[in-house]
Amino acid sequence: MAAAVVARSSRRAFRGVLVDCEDLAKWDGISAPLFLDRFARDGDEWSVVRAAKGEKLGSPSELDAVILTGSHYSANDDEPWIADLCEWLRVAVTGTPQGPRVFAACFGHQVLARALGGEVSTNPGGEFFFRAAHVAPRPAFARLPWAHGIVEAPAGGEGPVTVRGSGFDTELGPLTGPFADDEHKDAARRPAEPSESLRILKAHGDAVVRPPPGAAVLASSPGVGCEVYVAGVNGAAEALEAGGDVVWSDLRALSVQGHAEFTPRLMREKILPALRERMGEEEAARFDEAAACPCHDWAVLTIADRFLRRRD
Repeated sequence: MAAAVVARSSRRAFRGVLVDCEDLAKWDGISAPLFLDRFARDGDEWSVVRAAKGEKLGSPSELDAVILTGSHYSANDDEPWIADLCEWLRVAVTGTPQGPRVFAACFGHQVLARALGGEVSTNPGGEFFFRAAHVAPRPAFARLPWAHGIVEAPAGGEGPVTVRGSGFDTELGPLTGPFADDEHKDAARRPAEPSESLRILKAHGDAVVRPPPGAAVLASSPGVGCEVYVAGVNGAAEALEAGGDVVWSDLRALSVQGHAEFTPRLMREKILPALRERMGEEEAARFDEAAACPCHDWAVLTIADRFLRRRD
């Protein structure tokens, strides 16, 4: 386990692990800062485990938070490390009485679904989604305490769920490094007007086509039915979806297909070159045009941060 430890406090520190699911050389040193720049706080203890390179995870009972990254792999690949990760996630989410909370993105979203009994397959029509997608929240999303002030249900329950464009507080740290350019500054990236959808950057060839049993789907898009889901124990996700009373501590995983941690510049430099032959210049140009518009990246990451830190 390769440790990346932030300063300790006198009390028991908040303990998290970032599970790096990528092993391509072009991503070396990138995946961890994309998340930990935003999520780590003074006094935390975060470690980085490069699962795709064979590094092993410790006991989930010793952790408060887990972050699962994206990957060029498919969650269905017959790789020993993927099978090991699935078993570890099953224990972490459903088999540990005081287990950690898990936030998953893209490949992480898919491998978590596989681990919990869901199904992952290629995108409809075999298309690779490389775009800024409009993801529509369902009413259950607005019930989450971590989404308060960001995703809101309509008065009286009639009409679409609204995503607030600005005005919510965030304690997220700034992105640093080569991809923290002007287009990703907080003020510039936060949409100014309320919306009926979350606008999220995406790059994926597979999707969750059947969510895990007992999970609650919180958002969908025209191309993907399961863009966001929550999973847990003791029927908490089912109660959320049904509008019943929810024991929030029983929700153990929040999973998102999109890449709220990415910037358009990163996608252009690290992903687009490998896709140009498949996509064509016209579609690549459409990505540039779409990605120039503000996304709800900070909204999604703020919700994830509140969730991981149990601000219920």
